[in-house]
Amino acid sequence: MPPEPLWYAFADETASPDPFSGQPLAFVALATRQPRELELIIRRVYKKTGRRIGGSGELKAAFASERVVRDVLAGVAKSDAQIVCVTLDKSVIVRPPANRETLYHATAALLLRRCVERWPRLEMHFDKRYTNKHQSREFERFLRDEIADLPGTVVTIEQDDSVARKELQAADFVAWAAGRRASGDDRFWQL
Repeated sequence: MPPEPLWYAFADETASPDPFSGQPLAFVALATRQPRELELIIRRVYKKTGRRIGGSGELKAAFASERVVRDVLAGVAKSDAQIVCVTLDKSVIVRPPANRETLYHATAALLLRRCVERWPRLEMHFDKRYTNKHQSREFERFLRDEIADLPGTVVTIEQDDSVARKELQAADFVAWAAGRRASGDDRFWQL
C-alpha cells in the first residue's frame, strides 16, 4: 500500500489567549499538498497593491484594507487548501489557568490533533510566537505530547516567522476571518 501523501499546514491565531480578553481565540490551519499556491496568493496581492515584498513586508489582515482582505480570502477560497478551525470561547471559563499560555497551547494542540487525524503525514508550520528558545521548546513538547497516542503518523512541527513564510500570512487572513465570525460577523467567512 502506498504511503499517505505529505500535507503541509500553516497555522495562525487571532485574539489573545488572555482569558479575560473579550474575544474568542480562533486558531486556523490551512492545509494543502502544494504550499506554493498559498505563497502565490500573497505575492499576487503584493503585486496588485504595489507593495514590495522584502524588507520587513508582511500582510496582516488586521491592518489591511477591506479590498486586500477580500482578495486574499478569495484566493484562498479558490485554492485547493482545506481549512481546519478551532475556536475557544473564553467567556465560559470559570477558573482560568495560572499561566495564560496554557490556553494557547491547548487550543494549538487541539488544532494539530484535528489535522494529524485527517492527514497522518503532515508538516505543520505555526506562526512563531516565542522568541525565547525555552518557551519554543516547551510549546513543541506540549504539542508532541498531545498527539503521541496517534498511531502511524509522521509529523514535523515548525515555528516560522510569517515574514519569511508567505503561507502563514494567508493563514493570518483566514484566522482573522474566523475570529470575526466567532464574534458574530461572518461576512468575510462567507467568501
